[in-house]
Amino acid sequence: MASTKSTSSESKSNSTSEYAALELANLLIQCISQDNSRKRNIMASEQILGRATAVYKAIRHLMKLVDDATDLATGWLNFQKYNAAIPPLEALLLNFTFTVTDDKPHLPSALDISGCLLFIAQWSADRRVVDKTLKALGEKHFKDLSTEIKTVLDADTTVHRRQDDFVALGALEGAIKKLNLAPPSASPPRAFTNIFQQTTTVKDNASRVLDTFKKKQDSISDVRFSKNALESAEIAIRTTMLVYAAFALLANDNASIAVRTSLKSLNIWKEAARILQNVASHLTDASPTCNELITGYEAFEKLLAADILLGPYLLRLIKLASTVRRPFYGRLVVLVQMSYDLNAYCNDPKNKSTGDRVLLKQALDEAETAIEEANRKASDTKSFLLDSNGYTEIETSFNTASSKMKECFEAYKMSTEWDKFKVKFDAAVKVDRDHFARAKERLGYTVPK
Repeated sequence: MASTKSTSSESKSNSTSEYAALELANLLIQCISQDNSRKRNIMASEQILGRATAVYKAIRHLMKLVDDATDLATGWLNFQKYNAAIPPLEALLLNFTFTVTDDKPHLPSALDISGCLLFIAQWSADRRVVDKTLKALGEKHFKDLSTEIKTVLDADTTVHRRQDDFVALGALEGAIKKLNLAPPSASPPRAFTNIFQQTTTVKDNASRVLDTFKKKQDSISDVRFSKNALESAEIAIRTTMLVYAAFALLANDNASIAVRTSLKSLNIWKEAARILQNVASHLTDASPTCNELITGYEAFEKLLAADILLGPYLLRLIKLASTVRRPFYGRLVVLVQMSYDLNAYCNDPKNKSTGDRVLLKQALDEAETAIEEANRKASDTKSFLLDSNGYTEIETSFNTASSKMKECFEAYKMSTEWDKFKVKFDAAVKVDRDHFARAKERLGYTVPK
């Protein structure tokens, strides 16, 4: 009798609860709905939110049916349905919230080449994740939840992607029209005239791409027209954005002299004009192909990345090494040694690629961040403690820099070299701690137990 009463009570409790098994998915959906700073992929993201919410409600409904079930067969069937949907729903929401960047402007900051390349790479990655998430929400385990949810998930999403593309294009179009290039006094008139003529051609071709894209958007976004519709739209916008970034850098007085000087190359602007012309042609008659456009994009990207000079950044890191005290000096020395070998790899003509240089620039930036944190938080040997929060925070920064170096070694197919450096890095950490603790003990400073 007591057992029957307990079971009845539990059933009533479950039917009125918020269903704890769905709490994680619910929190992630709330996280997406509360993000008001999003400027990119707004319509597609709203589709993700709406469809994920519909799936969530469909799962809750099945849980309610299980609560109300009076026979095992019905309860088991609905349990199987909703249980098959919860893990993939959590997975796609986690991937979306973790992967899509918090950096949400439409255009890259026109200050340095590496920053522009990183921005565009992230823009492209965000777009892929959004489209992948929308596709994942249409998978069978979600559609099988109910007839109603299948109707919701089968609805077309191309119109929303098209609207997001128009917003991105509008931002590009407005920015390109505002770009003005005035001849600097230091430039030889004839050389500048040639460059100016090419950049004018670039602007004309960019306008042609934008106009053609808008006219052809219905066609290239229609999956019946091309199985590569999303790819066509993505490479068209990405190519135009890359050329805009180069143009904006050249026209920006706040960009470094070295960057603007490197962009005063006639070859760069001839290539920019050519790849934009190819994009416009592709949008008109599908020739060149998407793969050919991607090849052209990568070639232009490498042309720009060739001017990312890592030597000055590495030299700065070497100079900063002497400013770092124990217990971090030893591990910094190993990071500098890693950087030197990786830079040598990037300087080898056969290894020069955009990804190599941009990735190493990120690693150098992480190392410099670790140095700044060490100098700020460990400025006094007498009072600094190995068991303090400050030590843990600085150690985390150095480990982050080391992890970024590891990414470089793996990307460059230098895993054996990384293994050797990892041993050196771990040994340096041990020496850092040992020398620091023994010195404090010998000098009579407080040593943590």
